[in-house]
Amino acid sequence: MIQTTDNNGGKRLSEISPDVGDDAIKVLYRIANKNIQDLVEDNPNLLLFPPKFEGNSDKIEDEHIFDFDGVSLRTGNIMGFLCAGDTQISITSRFQRGNNDNFLHYMLSKVLSINMFNFKHLTTNDSYLNYLIFVFAYYLKRIVKEEGIYKEYQQHIYNNPNLRGAIDVNSHLKKNMPFAGRVAFRTREHWLDNHITELIRHAIEYVRKQPLADSILNSDNNIKQSVSAIVFATPSFNRNERQKIIYQNVRPINHPYFTGYSILQKICLSILRREKMSYGAENKKINGILFDGAWLWEEYLAKILCDKLELKHPENKLGSGRIPLFKDNNKCPRFPDFYNDEQKIVLDAKYKRNIDPRNDINQIVTYLYCKRYAHGCFIMPKDSKGQEVYEKYGCLKGYDGIIHLLRLYISKEIPLDKFCSEMIGNENELIEVIHTLLQNGMQSLN
Repeated sequence: MIQTTDNNGGKRLSEISPDVGDDAIKVLYRIANKNIQDLVEDNPNLLLFPPKFEGNSDKIEDEHIFDFDGVSLRTGNIMGFLCAGDTQISITSRFQRGNNDNFLHYMLSKVLSINMFNFKHLTTNDSYLNYLIFVFAYYLKRIVKEEGIYKEYQQHIYNNPNLRGAIDVNSHLKKNMPFAGRVAFRTREHWLDNHITELIRHAIEYVRKQPLADSILNSDNNIKQSVSAIVFATPSFNRNERQKIIYQNVRPINHPYFTGYSILQKICLSILRREKMSYGAENKKINGILFDGAWLWEEYLAKILCDKLELKHPENKLGSGRIPLFKDNNKCPRFPDFYNDEQKIVLDAKYKRNIDPRNDINQIVTYLYCKRYAHGCFIMPKDSKGQEVYEKYGCLKGYDGIIHLLRLYISKEIPLDKFCSEMIGNENELIEVIHTLLQNGMQSLN
């Protein structure tokens, strides 16, 4: 096992894993210094969250999971779990302490709308499976709600008096001579009980056996209803047919209406294959799940800030909330993370240790100038109570705008239930600082 954190600053491999072998180093070279998009295309069992269809301003598919030069391994904003052959690689959040990555699970629970206070267990014996269960629950309730239960045409043969299809002559002559009022016929009907819904049902039954099952599958009514809908749609479910159902789903679905089910199919296969995942030299493919820390951080902040501060959160995929740079056309639109026209404030989420004095500052100055805002704020996570929640970065020369640094403290080394409670307190402190900043107008808090 090679275990490191995101944004590690570049650590020597000998410090991360002193006993790493030649096979593991070969795996590192296979993964390192390559675009995530290329790795996902070459390795179908490597899951990416969010997938490309979600829309992602940070273009995670163009990033590297990590860079490796044979001596040092440098990580960025990507977190997750990977394995190939006997080699397992875990990239946790840099705020992990001890065995549990409370902060990554907490961000996932917020973004995926899963109530973490209901958790009775949070085992890390199989982090990969834990993450899969989180994502499975999210997509199950979302896709069932948006697209309904997956249907596909199936041909069925009937032999009864209620003729409603093409007569099956051979079957009719064999079964109904002499004629007794029944007719053998074939129909092509939309059917809920199919290889996709059966796959989801098998995944549900497998997840129910895990320690996180009660906490996640019962975390809200939408998930409960989605589970019940799948169970109702699969009356022919047989737990002994798991391998048969897996084989029937080897080929990805491509349906113009049920687009989300292709992702759910992939997640279900990863869950069901997890217990039999091979760790031998013959396993050349890379398995695992990756999370974009920058996207998670931004969406997590959206959950805790937008309603309370009445902020707009632009959606790149939909093109909503964008800021045009020019008066006479829509060229070069910009998508700030959060802003409010009345309060003249723009906020930029940064899941990093330090602000880039060139690119990051140029970005927020562009927002301030185009919108004539008074406040531009960077919001970053911090792991030290020594750092202040608020810091004035500077006043712009020639323009009445102030750039601020805001930091949300990430609690550590405490149990999960206390972690959740303390994080709520930290979030409220951040919101109060922003309120005070807006009330003071152009005066900074320092």
